[in-house]
Amino acid sequence: MNKLLLTSALVAAFGAAALAPQVARASDGTITINGSVVASTCSVTVAGQTGNATVTLPPATVAQLAPAKSLVDVTPFTIKVSNCSGSTSATPLFTSSATDAANGALTATNVGTATVTNLDLALVNSDGSTLLDLRQGEGTQGASSFALTAGAGSANYNVAYYPTAAVTGAGKVTAQATYTMIYQ
Repeated sequence: MNKLLLTSALVAAFGAAALAPQVARASDGTITINGSVVASTCSVTVAGQTGNATVTLPPATVAQLAPAKSLVDVTPFTIKVSNCSGSTSATPLFTSSATDAANGALTATNVGTATVTNLDLALVNSDGSTLLDLRQGEGTQGASSFALTAGAGSANYNVAYYPTAAVTGAGKVTAQATYTMIYQ
């Protein structure tokens, strides 16, 4: 009786497996991934500093910051590239985790006991009036490309206070952006 029961159970299990839907598989295409390894990267300085750089704005009064959505104390800095081979132009790509969602400027952070409100710090193109939009990606932020001749070139950019509404409070503020050079 046990043999009949075991045999019946095995027939039922194999029968169910034979009737189960089968998965069809077929190759639909190939993904090709290309890359490039270069011997060295270009040398970059920002405001005369290699790697991390600091650009300091002059002090501004609350009265100077009164017109909202205006660039105040536009301060230039230079990005220089050298020792590049095989590239004819460069463009900076700026990113930050503290970007104002309304305008793409850097959100100012209070330092120490500062109580400043409604203030961004803006990266500005070489024309001194075009706010770079850090919400955007490569090629769409508004940063100017610059030519590389004999492996070197430079471009001027600016940073400025950018009040978003009536600024209140006083104290030191800061913001940080990461830059990545894109070479063509």
